[in-house]
Amino acid sequence: MKALELDAFKTLVREHFGLVFEQQTQSKLAGALAKRMAACELYLPRAYAARLRADAAERQALVNLLTVNETYFFREPEQLRLLIQRLIPRRLAVRADDARVRLLSAGCSSGEEVYSLIMLLTEVYGERTPELFEVMGGDIDSAILEKARAGHYGRFSFRGVSAERQTRFFLPSGSGYQVRDGILAQARFVPLNLSAPPASLGRFDCILYRNVSIYFDEPTRERVLRNLIRLLKPEGCLIIGSSETLGNDIGLLELIQEDGLFYFINRCCGESDSPVSKSAAGALVTDDFPPPRPPDPPAPQLAPPAAQRARPLAAAPASPAAPVQPAPPAPAKQAPMPLASQPPAAPWPLDPVQQLIAEQRFDEALATVGERLAQAPADADALLLSAYLLLERRQFDAAEEQVRQVLGQQPWLTDAWLLQGLINKWREQADPAVAAFKRAIYIQPDCWPAHFHLGDLYRARGDGAQTGRAWSAVARLLAAEPPPASGLRLRALEPPAKMARYLCERHLAPEREPRSS
Repeated sequence: MKALELDAFKTLVREHFGLVFEQQTQSKLAGALAKRMAACELYLPRAYAARLRADAAERQALVNLLTVNETYFFREPEQLRLLIQRLIPRRLAVRADDARVRLLSAGCSSGEEVYSLIMLLTEVYGERTPELFEVMGGDIDSAILEKARAGHYGRFSFRGVSAERQTRFFLPSGSGYQVRDGILAQARFVPLNLSAPPASLGRFDCILYRNVSIYFDEPTRERVLRNLIRLLKPEGCLIIGSSETLGNDIGLLELIQEDGLFYFINRCCGESDSPVSKSAAGALVTDDFPPPRPPDPPAPQLAPPAAQRARPLAAAPASPAAPVQPAPPAPAKQAPMPLASQPPAAPWPLDPVQQLIAEQRFDEALATVGERLAQAPADADALLLSAYLLLERRQFDAAEEQVRQVLGQQPWLTDAWLLQGLINKWREQADPAVAAFKRAIYIQPDCWPAHFHLGDLYRARGDGAQTGRAWSAVARLLAAEPPPASGLRLRALEPPAKMARYLCERHLAPEREPRSS
């Protein structure tokens, strides 16, 4: 398909579904179009475009191939804890007569969030949960809604589930687990296109809209927020993914800070599109970090080989870095031969596995990487991609062991230090994470993902000046035409560039502080 023809489909998909396909993900759109055109026996792009505009069923078949359905149980637990312990009791206290408190998971995917809510409510309210609450999930993908209704899940969905909860709420079933009937019966799943005017679903006390807006451009985010407001009761709350809060604070809802977390409140009647007084998160909030810590002690000077030494970046964070300890080698019994001793292996094409990761087909990606490591155990790219996929599964020790194996052979590899920083960040080890990101920046000053994550860590510490320096570097680097290379070989380590730039620029804009509850 020619570029112009693909661009026309990009526009059509964005208009109907709000989904945006950029350079890194457009192959997924092209593949879905080819599959549906063959199924319809329409081989001219113009003819298939006409079918899409006229046929709602065909639009549904296409969008089912385009959505990303990566989620797991009890995702971002601090937000769920705030909802269950603080927000839900308030909504119960003001409900009319015996009306149930209504919760909506907007963009629910395969349903893990819906069932997580019911499980958490059951832990608090027990047998009264069905009479007190109505929990609903909505998604544009009709096929994934059928999976949600079935309630059967594989191991990848259980990254955040304790053994106790897994025993209480699930039954072993084949190679996975089945949600128990008592929980299954309380969930309701409905079709919901967030980009179109919402269906007549009634009004909700709380809407969870998490890890969805990252797939939308700015106009679509605003349109979706206006639609969600129409679904919120007065004083109802909207909880957005912690890394998305800033990008959705556009003045339509009032932003509240409570227990170090942010959520939105509908102070309007719910029908008006008039903006409320604007506030800003002023931070990229996550539940990944402990309370602020004292400043890091100075670090010893590092001197990379002359061939890899890069010019300093004026906007780089100016504070001294935490000491970086040399990475210990992997255990002797598992250590591979040094790279120089390995027999030569054929070059490994990175694009196919990186495309699997971009489409969040993690199991397939891990299998592909495993095949490569069986052939070339010391392949640095394969080791780092494997570590990244293990990190996605929260297998921190295994991920770190593979990163250290790479650093033992290539101590000046930017990708390895960035991935080490991500592992430390997810482990809530802020000081080592800062040190690793600074090491990546020292090796490659234009590595904007390292600046981005470093700013997030400083934000979590409450260090506004350092946050501003780090995110100024991101905004400046990504505003260049063309943007400088990040120095990373692995695309999976780069956040979406447009979203990163937008978040940083929004943080840097002068705003009022959000109201504290």
